[in-house]
Amino acid sequence: MLKGLIIWYFTYVIVAMAIAPFEYPRKECDGRSQENVCNLASPCRAVEQDRKMWDRNCTYISGNLIIANGRPGDDYSFLGSIREVSGYVRIVLNRNDRIDLGNLRLIRGETRSEIAGVTNCSLCIVQNTGLTSINLTSLTEIMQGDVYMLDNPKLCGFSNETVNWNDIFNEDKQNIKINDTYNKVPLATGMDLCGYTRCHESCDPPYCWGPGPDMCQKLTRKCSSQCGGRCQAYVTDTDSELDRSDKRCCHEYCAGGCIGPRDTDCISCRYYENSGTCVRKCPEEKIYSQLTLTEELNPDFKVSFKHKCLDECPNNYPRTMQGNCVAQCGVEQESTGGVCKDCVGPCPKTCEGNLIGKPNDDIIRNHFVNADNIDDFKGCTTVLNNLVIDTRTFRGDAYPEHSPTKGLGNSMESLEKLRDIRFIKGYLIIATENIPVFVKFDYLKNLEKIGGQQLEEVVSRDKKRRMGFTNIT
Repeated sequence: MLKGLIIWYFTYVIVAMAIAPFEYPRKECDGRSQENVCNLASPCRAVEQDRKMWDRNCTYISGNLIIANGRPGDDYSFLGSIREVSGYVRIVLNRNDRIDLGNLRLIRGETRSEIAGVTNCSLCIVQNTGLTSINLTSLTEIMQGDVYMLDNPKLCGFSNETVNWNDIFNEDKQNIKINDTYNKVPLATGMDLCGYTRCHESCDPPYCWGPGPDMCQKLTRKCSSQCGGRCQAYVTDTDSELDRSDKRCCHEYCAGGCIGPRDTDCISCRYYENSGTCVRKCPEEKIYSQLTLTEELNPDFKVSFKHKCLDECPNNYPRTMQGNCVAQCGVEQESTGGVCKDCVGPCPKTCEGNLIGKPNDDIIRNHFVNADNIDDFKGCTTVLNNLVIDTRTFRGDAYPEHSPTKGLGNSMESLEKLRDIRFIKGYLIIATENIPVFVKFDYLKNLEKIGGQQLEEVVSRDKKRRMGFTNIT
């Protein structure tokens, strides 16, 4: 037993030195969005683009990792530093023989791919005619989504017989579908087309990503029943009693395994990382004081951003009152000093307004307010160009060479969509003398300023007062 403890101690030290969490410099790189992907119908050279966009030090991909249309001789070494992907990993249409993702430990699956009629895919490997090997020896967890492999005629090492996918999955509802790997077809010699039928003898339990002793799968769910989730990764059963001890349990806030039981020993954080510690949520802005029985500002307050706790949100990201960095504030909110707050009155909104230009369909549609563009002004507080209301606004207009423009008719209801306008950067034209029903212009009562950037004198101050927009300066 003492010998086992000594072996375990030195193993722990070596593993800790190799994969100690948070000690490597984390460099975040933007991945690909759902809208910017290579698909089977429209292939692209994504790797060439990513090689120019990233350097060799990216460790965290915020978004999706797509490896597509590889050719023999392509250099994929810049992928070797990647440790975590927040979205999905999609490997499609590659003719090269090998892809090295040997440091990839965690696929969060926060976005999932739809490919070849399959949805909810977090690891998608499809139609790679040249691939014989994908190095995933460090992969220990896929938090959400399924694994799907189709039409990879030479790919080795991914069958259910050689990889324990249940150990990698985080949820029971996750699935794997494989219908194409060579190592499903054993030959009479006892070897399959990949050159092996089973893992190296040093892999115990016998799970692996390939035939060598360095390809054994790292298992993180073969744990003591006392562990609530994952445990320290290991690849051999040299001391089963110690391996299954509750001392190997990971903290509940860990993702992808750990090197010890503490919340500072995690490979990655399931929720948020705060200065090297995995936490359920970031420190809140206010805390309750037992002494004063009031809420007080928390000196340790941090905002949450992409699974990290930060002192402040990155540039251009406002934060909510709850301390979450967001791409944009919610409905009926605006950013005030970088904080999303409810708007006082209409929320600021800009709209294009009416343009002057050559008579084509797009310009004619925006020459003046009409039934085709009136909805563009709803909620608008600032008009970037001009606002033109004339007889065509109500009657419409027809151009011999272009599509006709529909008018609003004899109703004031549609013009209520102009009510929130406060500032027109260009000019204002109101010319409706031939339509007597429109006498009062209450729909512009909130207009405060006309910038006149495209100067054109149209309405006198006396006429402004008679029309009802008295706030104009």
